[in-house]
Amino acid sequence: MIKNVAHIGLTVSDLGRSIAFYRDILGLYYKGQMRMDGKETDNLFARKNATARVAYLTFDPNPSGSDVELIQFENFAPEFDEASLFKTSISELCFEVKDIDEFYTHLLAHGVETLSEPQYYDSRKYGFGESKAIYFKDLNGIILEAIQSLTTNEMTKDQLDKALQKGYDTILAGKTYSTDEVDGILNREYGI
Repeated sequence: MIKNVAHIGLTVSDLGRSIAFYRDILGLYYKGQMRMDGKETDNLFARKNATARVAYLTFDPNPSGSDVELIQFENFAPEFDEASLFKTSISELCFEVKDIDEFYTHLLAHGVETLSEPQYYDSRKYGFGESKAIYFKDLNGIILEAIQSLTTNEMTKDQLDKALQKGYDTILAGKTYSTDEVDGILNREYGI
């Protein structure tokens, strides 16, 4: 039976440029690459002469999770199709980030196409918590997502400082709260 997700494979048009994007812009660790060819490769991909160059990148220098696999076929040009969240397919590959706003600014500084600015979601009523997320595209137009959980134990120091400053400003403005109101705000805004 299935034990885990070993890797997520993405077909790309230029392996070198794609490695640079995922390594240098997104910050993944490059593990290495290999060449696949021969009868077994033809059988695996169900296509004759399906020679491919394949690179692996990971999220952690001491890998324990899933890899991102980049595949460039040498004898076939990839078919380009407009990526869409509204097609039956893999809709996106999602990366968890520490600070979504900083990551978004980083993407823009590198000319990466984003579908929107970071959006806030409160999914606590479904048991999932709060988060902020963005969609963006890689060099091949593949849709990717970045998400940040907004529970207090996963917030950056800057985000915690802003939340504390918001509370301090409220106190300075003369607003007072009952214990029940404070508990409600902490639960609603920070999941605690």
